[in-house]
Amino acid sequence: MNDESMKVLKKQMFWMRITACFTAGIFLVVLTAALILVPKADAALTDAESALEEIYEGAEKLNQTAEQLGEIDFKGLVDDTQKMVNEGSEGISKAIGKIEEMDIEGLNKAIGDLGSVVEPLAKLFGKR
Repeated sequence: MNDESMKVLKKQMFWMRITACFTAGIFLVVLTAALILVPKADAALTDAESALEEIYEGAEKLNQTAEQLGEIDFKGLVDDTQKMVNEGSEGISKAIGKIEEMDIEGLNKAIGDLGSVVEPLAKLFGKR
C-alpha cells in the first residue's frame, strides 16, 4: 500500500470513530430518556386507566338512572297529583260552605245568653 492509501484509510478510520462515538452518545441519550420516561408513561397510563374505569362506572350509573327514569309514569304521577289537588279543593270548598251556612249572629246571641246565665252562677260560687 502506498502513502496516499494509508492517509485515506486513516481518515476513514477517524470518521468511523467519530461516527461510532456519536452513535454511542445518541444510544446513551435514548437509553437515559427511555429509563426516565418509561416509568412516567407507565404511571400516566395507569392513572388514565383508573380514570377510564371511573368514567365507565359513572356512565353505567347514568344508564341505570336513565332506565329508572324511563320506568316512571310521569303522566300518572301528574294525574294523581291533580286528583289530590282537586279533592283538597273540594274539601276546602265544602268547609267554606259550612262556615258560610253557620248563623254567626245566632251563635253570638247564644254565647251572650249563656254568659248571662253563667254569670249569676259564677257569682254564686264566688268565681268573679
